[in-house]
Amino acid sequence: MFYVSCNIFVFTRKQILPTIHECEEMPARLFGQFSVAFGNLDKIYTIWRYEDGYKDLEKSYMIYRTKNIYKQYEEEQAKFINHRSSQVCFQFSFWPEYIDNSDGGFFEIRSYSLR
Repeated sequence: MFYVSCNIFVFTRKQILPTIHECEEMPARLFGQFSVAFGNLDKIYTIWRYEDGYKDLEKSYMIYRTKNIYKQYEEEQAKFINHRSSQVCFQFSFWPEYIDNSDGGFFEIRSYSLR
């Protein structure tokens, strides 16, 4: 069941995530997305970059709450999610390109545990 849920969830995300990423009013930028191949196999992660820190994060969440396309997407993906969480963090030193975060920019790591 997980494999089917994972494929549908990933397919849905592949349709909507580029739309979010390319939206000019959306300050969040898609940095990466991956699923786990070993260990907790029911996990999918998405990483978003916020250049202007909490200001961009707040603006993004306001857009998510007010735009119908994002509300519909949230409702659709909720069918496949058992649990989700979000962490705000600075770039890890082991990432390929280190970005100076002195401007207040950071990343949000969203994790999804699928049913």
